[in-house]
Amino acid sequence: MATPNAIDAERAHREAVLAELEQRSGSRSAVAPALINELRIFYGGRGIWYDAQRTRTIEPPGITVGLLHTGRHYADALEADGLLYYYPVTKDPGKDHAEVEATKNAGELALPVFVVIDTGALRDVCVGWVTDSDDVQGCFLVQFGETTPPALPNPDDDDALGAFELFIDRKRRKVTTTERVGQQGFAFRVLKRYGAECAACGLKATGLIDAAHVVPDADRGTQDPRNGLPFCPTHHRAYDRHLFAVNPTDLSILTAAGVTATDLRITRPSITHLQRQPHIDALEWNWRLFQVE
Repeated sequence: MATPNAIDAERAHREAVLAELEQRSGSRSAVAPALINELRIFYGGRGIWYDAQRTRTIEPPGITVGLLHTGRHYADALEADGLLYYYPVTKDPGKDHAEVEATKNAGELALPVFVVIDTGALRDVCVGWVTDSDDVQGCFLVQFGETTPPALPNPDDDDALGAFELFIDRKRRKVTTTERVGQQGFAFRVLKRYGAECAACGLKATGLIDAAHVVPDADRGTQDPRNGLPFCPTHHRAYDRHLFAVNPTDLSILTAAGVTATDLRITRPSITHLQRQPHIDALEWNWRLFQVE
């Protein structure tokens, strides 16, 4: 079992590595891959790097040090404040399992990981924290920041989520385009709450299910997972365009005038098959807008 002294020593080691990276490279951006390998921020040919030799004595099989994001091999979703990182699925399930466990260890021990972003010839390095995992969808939620982010309530537990707020003022980060802060956390928690399966057609495929806002983000809809539903990209787009809606009275799916469920390839008559439901306030808000249109 990991001891406090061992955890503190590992945290200090990672902080020292980050300081050396910044001193030698001058930045966490546009870093040469050779330096990243030399400092053991990331090493090897797989997507998850854990230094088993140094960290397995703290918590077997080890503790993840680095996560590589290439945007090519998995449906990992990267934004300014976080990353959805999917479990590895390769021809070596034993290594896959060890890497997943090592990454869970990083989260449970509140140790930072280095997210290495492949930008071509060079790499960007972000400090990340593994704040949650979901074995059903096979995915980690990694949030960026210099310090450990606050724990999020379990999206399956309505009591833990507390009072539902329909609208919220959300921070936005101005760059060349407006980036919506918290989207990866919202997506992760929606899929963990409802399952990674389209509520309208039943499509179930890793990385292909979106988290749709019931009250849209553009209308200051809350990031509470009870303001979300899982849809495939087609039905997400149709839902946002109000081509169908969920009746808050009986949870039936109804289509707009001029289109049918067959037209939209909707195979589910309602969302009652979901083990949990969106908040009634969110469904009623969306329903009112659907009826007006």
